[in-house]
Amino acid sequence: FYTALPQSTGLPEFSAVAYLDEEPMYFYDSSTKEVVARQEWVKGAVDPDFWRRNTQILKENEMVFKDNMDTA
Repeated sequence: FYTALPQSTGLPEFSAVAYLDEEPMYFYDSSTKEVVARQEWVKGAVDPDFWRRNTQILKENEMVFKDNMDTA
């Protein structure tokens, strides 16, 4: 799930949460700019480059969402 909010809310402008079986696996937000595991098992279930790749993907998605918010 992706969420974009205006700057004026005091919350991160962009966040993303990946779920599996209704449990959050990992989280990203525009404040930390990194993907963080929400379940301990996820850390061992992915390859070592997973975090770097997904952080880069979500940073790019963050920019798209910010542009869309500016347009709106």
